[in-house]
Amino acid sequence: MTTLLVLGPAGSGKTTLVRALWQHVKNVSKYPNVIACNLDPGTEDTSKWDIDVRDLFTVQRIMRKYALGPNGAITKAYELLANSTEVLFGTEEQDTSNLRIIDAPGQLEPLIFSETGNQLLDSMRALFNDMTAVFLLPGDVVNRPTDYAFLLMTLTGLHLKIHVPVIHVISKADLLDPASSDYISDGYLLKKRIVEENAGQMTDFALHSADLMEQLLPRIHVVKIAITKEKQEGLDSLLDLIDETKCSCGDLT
Repeated sequence: MTTLLVLGPAGSGKTTLVRALWQHVKNVSKYPNVIACNLDPGTEDTSKWDIDVRDLFTVQRIMRKYALGPNGAITKAYELLANSTEVLFGTEEQDTSNLRIIDAPGQLEPLIFSETGNQLLDSMRALFNDMTAVFLLPGDVVNRPTDYAFLLMTLTGLHLKIHVPVIHVISKADLLDPASSDYISDGYLLKKRIVEENAGQMTDFALHSADLMEQLLPRIHVVKIAITKEKQEGLDSLLDLIDETKCSCGDLT
C-alpha cells in the first residue's frame, strides 16, 4: 500500500487536498482501494473519514483529562498518536496497488521540533515503509517573499527529520501571483524580492534564511494545485510524482 502523509502550515489546505485527492483517485480508478485518514485531533472537520484519530481522543478531551492548556494538549496528542498508530491503522498487509492518504496534525512545528513529534514520525516510518510526504506551500504565503523564506526554514527542518521522499506542492495556486513563480526555486531572485519587499527588521533575517536555502531551492520539484468549487487542477501531476518516488530515478528529497 502506498502511504501519503500530507503536511503543511495551518490553513495551507491539507484537509481540502486530502478530500479532493481521495475523491479524484476513486473517480479515475487509479487505485482499487483508497483510504482517507485524519490524524489531527484538533480539527473541527465534519467529513466522514475511513480512519479518524478523534475516535480515540481529541484535543478538547485531552485538555479536560490531563488539565492541560491548548499547547500542552497538542504536545500530549503527539505522544498519544505515537503510541496509537498500530491501533488506528491495524496491521493490514501492505498492498502496492492501494493508497492511504493521511491528513497530518494541523500544528506543524511540534511535529518537526518536539520529541513527541519525532516519536510520531519514527512510529509512522516503522509502520509504513512506503511513506511519501507532501509538503504544502500555500500560494498566498509564497506571494510574500519574506514569509516564503521563513516557510522554507520549516521545510528544511522537515527534510532533516522525516527521512522519506518529500513532494513540494504549491497549494491555493489560484492565489499565486505569476511574478512569484520566478523565485520559487531561485535563491538569487528570492533574495532580490526580499530586499524589494522592504520588510524592515525582518529583511536581514529573511535574507539569511534565503542564503541557507539557496542549495535546497533548485531541488524543489513543485506541483501547483488549485482546488475550488469550480475546478480542481494539479491532482494528476501530483499522482505522477507519487509514482516517481517509487522509481530509482526519482530524487525528490
